[in-house]
Amino acid sequence: MAEQHEFGRQADNVRNAMRHFQKGLQVLAAGPADYYFDRIAEQLDMLFRRFSPFLPGSRVALKNTPDIKAGSGWTGSSHFLKAGARGTVESVETRGDQFEANVVFDEESWIDQQGQCQSVETKHTYNFLEGELNVLVRQPRSLSSELE
Repeated sequence: MAEQHEFGRQADNVRNAMRHFQKGLQVLAAGPADYYFDRIAEQLDMLFRRFSPFLPGSRVALKNTPDIKAGSGWTGSSHFLKAGARGTVESVETRGDQFEANVVFDEESWIDQQGQCQSVETKHTYNFLEGELNVLVRQPRSLSSELE
């Protein structure tokens, strides 16, 4: 008996999902999907331009030295991730109710076995929330091109 009840609940879930899917198709049928996605991209671009403290291309600096725990993925970066370290915002996202910058740092490097600082060939991005960065230059580059 329990199995029949479970199958009935699954059928209700599928039926409910199909109703939502049909509503979505009705919206898309009113015009080409590209129109709706273009409008969403424009609206997102406007909101980020207006409210984000930084944009792709902005120059930023760390406000404080991050608390990097031993064994974390950033342990090998602790020698250059210091207060004042400068970088360029690669992209902007949100996390919860804050903006988050993906930053490429100017002085990214690694320490070899002899303790010598070596430059990296391909730089990484490091994610920081808006309160963790000082904006040096806010670059107004379009976000829409990054969404394509």
